[in-house]
Amino acid sequence: MIFSKSKNPRFIRTVSQQGFSLVTTLFIIIFLMVLGTNMVKIGTSQQQVASLSLISNRAYYAALSGLEYCENEIANSGSATVCPTNCSTTGKTISTIEGFNVTVSCDDTNVFTEANETYAVFEINALASRGAFGDLEYVSRELNATVINK
Repeated sequence: MIFSKSKNPRFIRTVSQQGFSLVTTLFIIIFLMVLGTNMVKIGTSQQQVASLSLISNRAYYAALSGLEYCENEIANSGSATVCPTNCSTTGKTISTIEGFNVTVSCDDTNVFTEANETYAVFEINALASRGAFGDLEYVSRELNATVINK
């Protein structure tokens, strides 16, 4: 170890320790910057997950409302064996609910007669979607139901 004399005889410093505190300070600053950047990324991704979860739940309930709409149309239609015009077999967009396009379709191909009773089995499909495929906030939910009308 090499000692150097300073102007004040009470202080003796070592030459080998010059700049050590600068390296330590830079290391700590870089470490804290990396840690802070990762914390911001984690916080942002958690916020996006919560937002997409909420949008997904809204899409589910929009599709559910489409199913209930068709069930109501079938129950109140004059014909017991044919899909109502509001629930077409090709798929019809019935409404836009809070930004979701709700498309419903109905299939009425199954008609059964049992003990002089005629039953119609309807297959209902409801699709609720928002945004375009590939967008960050694109979400789509599809629900199916089987309704038996007597």
